[in-house]
Formats: sequence, structure tokens, C-alpha cells
Amino acid sequence: MKHGKWIVGLVAIVSGAVVWQQSQAEPAGGVRKFMRPKLEHAQRVLEGLTLEDHALVAKNAEALLRLSEAAEWQVLPSPEYVRYSEDFQRLAQELVRSANQKNVDAATLAYVQLTMNCVNCHKHVREARRTATP
Repeated sequence: MKHGKWIVGLVAIVSGAVVWQQSQAEPAGGVRKFMRPKLEHAQRVLEGLTLEDHALVAKNAEALLRLSEAAEWQVLPSPEYVRYSEDFQRLAQELVRSANQKNVDAATLAYVQLTMNCVNCHKHVREARRTATP
């Protein structure tokens, strides 16, 4: 289980970076309100991973997947954004699958990849908005 502890440590670092990143330069209003539950579910996934509470991981990964299917999720009509969204859904499904299989290492890896996807997507959206603003 040495790998599992290392991965959970990495997840904690990445999650901290996501919390900080999401607090920076995000547009106010509806999108922020919509994204708040996403962050809360992601934090609950991390809690479930650290406690090896597979049901908590699966429940919150499923909630993340449902959020990604909502109309409010679609904030940018670009091919890159569509790819990030599709990758997010695929990774959330992998997270659910791994949690249901009680495979904490696979679930943790899916969570790290999902988190990196979020960070990269948020960077993409900010850059797209920055270049679109006169």
C-alpha cells in the first residue's frame, strides 16, 4: 500500500492547487454558483479516497458526472472545451467504476487525472475569455 499513500499525498497536493486555482480569477455569478457544488463533490471524493470509503467516492463521482451533463456546464463553444468535457465525463465514469470495484489505487489515479483535467480546462476557459475581451 506504499503506492496508495504516495498517490493520496499527491492527490492532496493537487486538490489544494485546485482549490486555490478556482478561487483565482473566475467569473462571478451563475457559473461560480454552478461550479461550487463541483468543488464540494471533488473534495468529498478526496475524503472518500483517503478513508477508503468506496461508496462516498462513487456517490460523489456520480454527482460530478451529473453536473457535467447540465446545460450550465457548457460555458465555451470550442473544440478544446468539448474535449475537456468529454475527458471529464470519461474520467468521472472511471472513478465510479474503480470505486465500485473497491480499487482505491485506480480510483485515486482517475481522481488525479480528473483534477488535472479541471485545472487545464479552467486555464483554457480563462485564456479564451482573456483573448475574446477587447
